[in-house]
Amino acid sequence: MVPKQENTFRSKDKEVRKTNDSSILSKASVEKCGYPGFDKNHSYYRPFISKTPRRSPSVNRGYWTRCIAIRFAIEQFLEKKRGKPKAIVNLGAGYDPLALQLLNSLSDRSTEDIAFYDVDYPESIENRVSMILSDDFLRGIVYRNSFEIDELEEIHTNNYHTVGCNLKDLDLLQKKLEECGLDFKTSSILFISEVAAVYMPVNASDSLLQWMSQFSDAHSCFLEQIAPAGFNHPFAKVMIRHFKEWGTPLHGLAAYQNLEALKYRWVNLGWEHVEVFDVCTFWNFLLSERYRVECEQTEPFDEWEEFYFFLQHYSIQHASSTLDQMYNLVEHPNPFMQYYRYQINGHECSPVQCESILSNKRIELTMVAAEIKQALPSCRSAGVGASENGIIIQGGLSTSGRTNSAFLITEKQNVIDISSSEISPRMNLSIVPVNNGDYMLIGGRESPVRAFDTCYLYSKGAWKQTASLPYPAFRVSTTKVHYGNENFILLQAGKPHGGWLIWSEQTNEWSQVCCTEPSLTKSWGSSIHYSSQLQYGFITGGMNQHNLPIDDVWEWKLEKRNNRFELHFSPWNLSEGSKVLLARVNSNLAILDNDNAMPLIIGGAGLYKTIKWEEEVIIINMVGQQIENVPLEEPESRPVLVSCQCCCLRDLLFVFGGGCICFSFGSFINENVHCLKVSEK
Repeated sequence: MVPKQENTFRSKDKEVRKTNDSSILSKASVEKCGYPGFDKNHSYYRPFISKTPRRSPSVNRGYWTRCIAIRFAIEQFLEKKRGKPKAIVNLGAGYDPLALQLLNSLSDRSTEDIAFYDVDYPESIENRVSMILSDDFLRGIVYRNSFEIDELEEIHTNNYHTVGCNLKDLDLLQKKLEECGLDFKTSSILFISEVAAVYMPVNASDSLLQWMSQFSDAHSCFLEQIAPAGFNHPFAKVMIRHFKEWGTPLHGLAAYQNLEALKYRWVNLGWEHVEVFDVCTFWNFLLSERYRVECEQTEPFDEWEEFYFFLQHYSIQHASSTLDQMYNLVEHPNPFMQYYRYQINGHECSPVQCESILSNKRIELTMVAAEIKQALPSCRSAGVGASENGIIIQGGLSTSGRTNSAFLITEKQNVIDISSSEISPRMNLSIVPVNNGDYMLIGGRESPVRAFDTCYLYSKGAWKQTASLPYPAFRVSTTKVHYGNENFILLQAGKPHGGWLIWSEQTNEWSQVCCTEPSLTKSWGSSIHYSSQLQYGFITGGMNQHNLPIDDVWEWKLEKRNNRFELHFSPWNLSEGSKVLLARVNSNLAILDNDNAMPLIIGGAGLYKTIKWEEEVIIINMVGQQIENVPLEEPESRPVLVSCQCCCLRDLLFVFGGGCICFSFGSFINENVHCLKVSEK
């Protein structure tokens, strides 16, 4: 009989192997969808699975980015280590065909001094070998330059080896690698671990890293989870709970929470050169433009907030055992990268810190009127408009799908259902208050490929269709503008076509606006505001036409020339620390106590870093051209301030709905409404 403790370990190991099965299915979906860098003629994953599923666009894009980041690290290793025997050791390879993909993509000549070693539990390796040998295409890659050897449990050729070994048994691991022909003294070695070592008990994974560091020309590329904004962040919470429920807790994450902790981990375990950064840094700065363009063309996509959360909750850890053999994955660090570097000679590098002035305002939780709490559903990506007459909430994505429900919250906080069957269900729309207590509903979408150009006016207790946009638009940003003696709505037309539009209250017509700043012509997801007191506006945040972050504040003025409106922009002179704080997509803008020269920016998804709770609310001081941070009381269960809708009614700040799908780990849906009171300190 096996001792009880050993049974426990075997059970845990079996659960870890299940994570490999899930990962391979997701990567097979990436391949099936035709993402760039994946073979469109042959399937590398089909031999390892019974059926190829179709994952969501967000999961596909996330797994694709993981794969490309690992390949990027391998390509850098092969390029920097020319002229020496090179060994690529995949620790916890599972059924991942990465080595086979790389062997097939390299010419016969270039593989002469390269050998791949796929290491995993003996049972996993035995299954892997059986699957490879049962497929003519994969078997042909493995034995291209070697005679076929009758092996039942492992494969050993000139360029490829499978190694069945528990990573906790380091003596056996070294022995088996040496038996495969790996010369630790003369070879350059790259150890890879894609979400594998993180499942090991910390003392075991620390021992693994320390063992690796003893070799004179050893390097690493570990991809593992992090919690950059703490374990209380909703995405981190859902992610950690998911793996715990699977029986595979993230031991490494519990001990090494963020990038800085990971840097010190490698340093303390004997590595002389270390660089760690999040996958968001890879996406923003290291991914090739060609891959980015091809990725955008692969399948419709509009899950940007959850995608950025995913990118920021995964790390890439690259280290070199000795300084004289080191090389960098990031040659020229950018201040906006979430990037740490350490060298034993004292050279260090770290990200720029967020900068802002502390506001004299503070925000505290207060009670929500019972009628509001009971009447409103919890929706994501609805439209909200606020005026002195009340607040309208329309549309959005509920737990049962897109909705066309609409509600009016009066000044006395009564709730009236104002839904109309004439308005089709939609999300990512905009609602703007216009004069005389009316509200305009603008655009929105059913799906990323089905956007709406329709607009509706809520007037005198009823909805009626009004002038349509010149073209469909969703994820728009709007602001009211007074020019001359007329009132207008200025609209950043967002997805899918971009551009700028303006609606005249006098003529009830939309017309195009000339944008004089090329980087903002097709921008989207920004916060835009016009101050009637100052008679100019600003725009901040969002993404440009290439879906890369906008981190400036641009002051703008509207001018009319030759019967056509033009927007003229001038950027603020801000520090890098302020720009990191401002780079966020689809945040909310709210006006407090009619002070429209000091608007609040609330939430959104950070584009360089995960926004911490204390950074969620900032004030744009238009007169002083400063960014002010507003202290925000944290509730017991922290909401996620994305895909929510915020607006002010007197000194109350309402946060309606919101939430996110947390990659493949589950979802986090906010309460239907939070109420916050803004006051002076």
